[in-house]
Amino acid sequence: MMLALTLTALFTLVAVATGLSLLDSWVRGRGAYNEVRHQRALLDAGFVPQVEASEVRLRGGMQEAAFSRVQNARSTARRSVAGATRGRERAIPLPDCA
Repeated sequence: MMLALTLTALFTLVAVATGLSLLDSWVRGRGAYNEVRHQRALLDAGFVPQVEASEVRLRGGMQEAAFSRVQNARSTARRSVAGATRGRERAIPLPDCA
């Protein structure tokens, strides 16, 4: 008797949780569908959606090319400063910081 009551309560609890989950999914799906219909109506009316700044990215190849250009510019600047000071006395003496 006690086992039957426990199993019945368990199945009832699972059924209620399943029903609430399905209801939640239905409400969210309905909201998403209404949003899509609203956006479609705006597109049909001639409005163009604006892309958020967080979604704007360079393409993969462009990112790598830009990164390599920055790295090349940095290394060129380092080489030119090092080459300008190598083997010569500095025109302005630097103070001792030690």
